[in-house]
Amino acid sequence: MNIYVYMATNVIVSKKLITFCLCIFSLIYADAQNVTINGIRYYLYPETHETAINNRSTWVGELEIPSEIEHNGEKYFVVGMKSNAFDDCTELTKVKIPKTINTIIHRVLTDDPNVSGQTSPDAMNPFYRCTALESVEVDEDNPIMSSEGGILYSKDKTQLYCYPAGMQQEEYAIPENITWIGCGAIADNHYISSLIMPNSVTYCGSICENCVNIKSIKLSENITYIPAYSFDKCESLKVLDIPESVQDFGESVFRWTHLEKLVIRGTFPNGLRKDTFYFMDDATILYVQQSEIEKFKKVFSGTVLPLEEYVSNINHITSNQATKTIYDLQGRRLSEKPAKGIYIQNGKKIVK
Repeated sequence: MNIYVYMATNVIVSKKLITFCLCIFSLIYADAQNVTINGIRYYLYPETHETAINNRSTWVGELEIPSEIEHNGEKYFVVGMKSNAFDDCTELTKVKIPKTINTIIHRVLTDDPNVSGQTSPDAMNPFYRCTALESVEVDEDNPIMSSEGGILYSKDKTQLYCYPAGMQQEEYAIPENITWIGCGAIADNHYISSLIMPNSVTYCGSICENCVNIKSIKLSENITYIPAYSFDKCESLKVLDIPESVQDFGESVFRWTHLEKLVIRGTFPNGLRKDTFYFMDDATILYVQQSEIEKFKKVFSGTVLPLEEYVSNINHITSNQATKTIYDLQGRRLSEKPAKGIYIQNGKKIVK
C-alpha cells in the first residue's frame, strides 16, 4: 500500500494541488472496508490483503499492535496507521509497534474554506492526548520508526514523533541530531519541567502544549516559526526567551500562560498576526527589538519594552534560573560556559 500524503507547512501550494491531493486521498479509501476488531479500527484492502489503523481507536492498558489480523476468515497485514490513530485514548499506557507498519497516513492542511477535512500535515504523533501513555516501543526491524527510552522517533532519529504524555521524567534534552518535531509530539505531559531543544532543530510543529508544570524551555536558534498554541496552558512558565531566528508566530501561541517576562529577539518584516497574543495574560512584560516595539503594541495590550532593558535587568531572573542559565552580553542564553570572554551568570558579569 505505502500511502503517504504529506505537505510541509512552510511550503506554498496551490489550491488545485491541494484539491488534487485530497481527491487522491479519497480515491484510495473508496474501496476500503472500515471495521473494528478488539477495539481498534481498521481500513481493510481486500485486493492486497493489507490494512491500516484508522483514527480514534480505543484501548485500555498495554497494547501490542498486531502485525496481522483476521476478518471473515481472511488475513490482512497491518502495514499503516493514520496520524491520529489513537487520539484521546486516555487509558492507553504502553504501546509496541510491529515491523510491518511502513506508513503513517496524513491528510493535507489547507486554509481553503471550500475544502473539508482540514488537519495538520505534520500531526505525526499517532498518540496525541494519550495522557496515560508511558512509553512506545518499536520493533527494531520497522522501516520508518524507532524508539529510544520509550520515545518515538523516525528510523534515522532525525524526527521526533512522540514524547509520551505519561512519561514521568522531569527533564528532556532532545537529541542533537533531531531536525524536525511533529505537531503534538510534546504535549499534555504534566511531569516535565525542563525542555532543551538543540540548534539542529529547524522545524517544530508545536512545542509543549498543555505541559502545565514546565518551568524552563530552551528553543533552537534555527527555528523561524512558532506554531499556534505552542505554549498553551504552560502556566508554570515564568520567563521565555524566543531566539532571533523566529520571524513569525501562529494563533494564540501563549494562550493561558502566566509569563512574567517574554523576550522576543527577532524582527518581523511581514508584521504580526493580531491573534498571536489572544488569551495571554496582559501582565506579561514583552521585551523586543527597538524597531519592533510599535508592531507589538498594535497587537498586545500589555507592556512592551526595548530589549536593552531586559539585558540591563537580567539580575531580576529568579536565583534558581540564573544559577543554571548563562547569557552573553546581549542576553542570549548559552549552552555552556565559554572558555574565554565575558558572560553573565547569576546576575553577575563574569570575565575569563
